[in-house]
Amino acid sequence: AVSCVQRFFTFTADSRSARMTLPNFIIVGALKCGTTAVYSYLRSHPEAFLPSRKEPNFFCSNRYYGLENPDEYYGLFRRAGNAKAVGEASPRYFGDPGAPLLIRDALGADIKILIFLRNPVDTVYSMWGQMVQSGLEGLPFEMAYVTGQTRFEDRDFIRRFGRWRYMFDY
Repeated sequence: AVSCVQRFFTFTADSRSARMTLPNFIIVGALKCGTTAVYSYLRSHPEAFLPSRKEPNFFCSNRYYGLENPDEYYGLFRRAGNAKAVGEASPRYFGDPGAPLLIRDALGADIKILIFLRNPVDTVYSMWGQMVQSGLEGLPFEMAYVTGQTRFEDRDFIRRFGRWRYMFDY
């Protein structure tokens, strides 16, 4: 049987040699959960390596969002050296239905998946604050929530979380 990744990508000799250093963890998560902060903290740790590009989104089933070329993806980790923890942060994987299978097929079932979640109320408030800052929202929080409640709801959360738990059996 041809794996999902083999159907999705054609690896070159260069990408196969670069596969010696692959991520042993990936950070995924819902919106506004602190993945950027953790990514920054880990990048500064002497025993960890994360590439300078956050969110390569290589394993997104919608190729529009990230790197498409395996050589580029594996190239992100060429400077990992002897780092004990080698990883990447692509929160978008959390909501992508194809990402768990692509990651497992390419990196193995032993890879550590760090899923960041946040109290939904805090997430909504943080999203509202970001929208206000960017000029996309002009209403006070309570009014914005009441008049546009559906834009803050995450109806697929349980399904998305279950997809990751099933694929990696944590």
